[in-house]
Amino acid sequence: MVAPLYKDEKQARRVVNVVQEELHRSLSRPVRLVNGRISIAPEILAGTLSTWAMQNIRLNRQTRALVEYPCRSQGLVVETLGEYPLFTEMRLVQGPITDVVIVPAEQDPLFASGQFPLPRSVKTRMQLMEQIGVPLERMFTYIAHEVPANSVAMDRPLPLEAVTPPPSAHTLRQSERLGAIAHVSTISALKGFRRGLTTSVRGMVVGALATGVAAALLLDPIIFGALADERGMATWVVLAQWVW
Repeated sequence: MVAPLYKDEKQARRVVNVVQEELHRSLSRPVRLVNGRISIAPEILAGTLSTWAMQNIRLNRQTRALVEYPCRSQGLVVETLGEYPLFTEMRLVQGPITDVVIVPAEQDPLFASGQFPLPRSVKTRMQLMEQIGVPLERMFTYIAHEVPANSVAMDRPLPLEAVTPPPSAHTLRQSERLGAIAHVSTISALKGFRRGLTTSVRGMVVGALATGVAAALLLDPIIFGALADERGMATWVVLAQWVW
């Protein structure tokens, strides 16, 4: 039986499209200033566009062979988005009602705090991917959050209260039972450590709703894996979506 990738296909498609458009925009910025340093797009350094295109094709084929096809054989749906550069800084895409934040996993405050409530479905999914040989340890991890409009500023770290899940009884029971994960740098860590959700994080959850952050109305986080080559280009794949 094939399990769906997204809980809400329509809402998830909108968020994934926003992420993909933002990734595509990075291809049109050949020279940028990043952290005070000049960053030159990999395609400029790679030489000719034909060489660049061939390298992308090889990378795409490799990723599909290592990730998409093994998952498909086991009834796991993933979505290959295409080839885009890796990045190390948070990306924020603002919208009229909600914003979308794309962040390396190690910069996600839920991960960095060591208090991430890991849903059973994601844990099981990642374990199965590892068992069938998907090279999770080689993939860079990014998380996309749909957040309330104007709740995140580009010049500040992503606030924990903007991405904390709704404090339903079900969420708290799942969090206590499944534990949390800490110090994530790659998706392989999603196999996870077992810790309880702390009182401080429960307080953050309640505080988020008390200040009007309607987390329950937002799309649960989407996780992306990016398999990269030596150019810093990667084939991006949607691997899972949280369901709180």
